[in-house]
Amino acid sequence: MYITLNEGFIVRKIDEEILILNVEQNGIYSLNGVASAIWEALNRSKRIDIETLLKEIEAEYEVDSNMLRTDVLDFIDKMKTFGLFSVTNLSP
Repeated sequence: MYITLNEGFIVRKIDEEILILNVEQNGIYSLNGVASAIWEALNRSKRIDIETLLKEIEAEYEVDSNMLRTDVLDFIDKMKTFGLFSVTNLSP
């Protein structure tokens, strides 16, 4: 599974928090902690496979890998719903 960061949002980082403005949907999203790390990993590569993303996050945070996988997948689903991420099963 590959995650892609969609474009067309206004993004600002303030300290350790990332604020995302979705002008089309009049939505503001605030990301911190692991959510910010996921956003930054996607912003660096624009497209990343889930296993690479999980390894990056696990290396940065001391957390149970099963709980991390569940939380990251839930977060990705939520961001898909908001139109921030796209997900595909096709390799690049």
